[in-house]
Amino acid sequence: MESGWRKRACAALAVLVFLLLLGRSARQASRAPVLNWDLVPAMALALEWTEDDAREVHRRTYEAVQDELGPAAFAELTAPGVRAARFQDPDAFHEHLPFYRARVLYTLGIAALHGLGAPLSAATWWIAVGAYGLLALVLLAWSTRHVGLALAALFALGLAHTPALLTQARFSSADGLATLLIVAGAYLFVERRAFVAGALVLTLSLGARPDGIVLIGFLALALPLFLPRDERPSLRALCIWVLASAAVYLALTRFAGEYGWWPLITISFEEKAVHPAQLSTSFDASRYLEILGRQLGALPGDGYVTTGREVTGSTLVFVYAGVAVLGLALWSRARDIGGRAAALLAALCLAYLVRYLLFPQLWDRFFAPFYALVPLLVLSLVSERLVRPGTTAPVTS
Repeated sequence: MESGWRKRACAALAVLVFLLLLGRSARQASRAPVLNWDLVPAMALALEWTEDDAREVHRRTYEAVQDELGPAAFAELTAPGVRAARFQDPDAFHEHLPFYRARVLYTLGIAALHGLGAPLSAATWWIAVGAYGLLALVLLAWSTRHVGLALAALFALGLAHTPALLTQARFSSADGLATLLIVAGAYLFVERRAFVAGALVLTLSLGARPDGIVLIGFLALALPLFLPRDERPSLRALCIWVLASAAVYLALTRFAGEYGWWPLITISFEEKAVHPAQLSTSFDASRYLEILGRQLGALPGDGYVTTGREVTGSTLVFVYAGVAVLGLALWSRARDIGGRAAALLAALCLAYLVRYLLFPQLWDRFFAPFYALVPLLVLSLVSERLVRPGTTAPVTS
């Protein structure tokens, strides 16, 4: 009886610490957001949902930037060069929006918050902070299924303070929302064994970042290889999922009016063009290999990846990849259980390898789902080895 009381007290204390520190981190993120240029197109695209005039969208966007962010931030976001050209020329600004327009869940969220009275600029990072808080709760729910509540709260708190997740919480981008949906979909699929629900949420994540289609494709391929025959989704179900996800992806890119992959590579790694619509869409293999070689040649450096004034990533992805490989090795020793977690681990490794080849930059906020999911999936695998096959009781601390 006394022992049970102590366990409940420890669990309550751990959850309290979890909530207090999580709230502190969320408050810090909301008070000191990174005023990256991505918030400007996000604001504009939120206005686009109710305003058809491109020049009016441009005017209202920069008016809000100036009024809400102050002169120092306004000067930074309209600095001489391409940023100034986007501010001065509505047509040039409008040409940059297709790079962001497909992230409809994010811009709809901004529009909804703004409609409820939130400042347009603040809404861009409030969604990121909200997604961070909800993600932490998913991490806690997942962890609690395998260890006692006290340990789960501390483990989830540690994961929530992974640098990549903290970075996403401060950025005005759709990355945090995409991470939340990917991790929630993985939770439904792995922990709740709900293929349909998990698949729907993963497909929904494309509305935040359409490049999640790569993970969906690899997961659909991995499931028949890792799951026992009686647990596999039917081939028909997998085909419907992949085709439906592909249709969503194509619809989003068409709606966005995207220029294609090669102009994105060009504008990201070679030149910040004032008029990206004029960039060549023809793939140049020699230029791509030059860019890839340059990016690979810069690794590992001192372990950190920087752009200009700030740290934007690290080579920590290699450590997580090593942990994922160990998880797959653990599964290979007893393949009758843990197939869902192993399939997702394999899909994550392949998807983010391809993700890097398509956009060779180790920015933490792009790899956040990998950082969040690998420890959780390995925890699931280890837990399944520590309970008898066929039971669902978690390992308690």
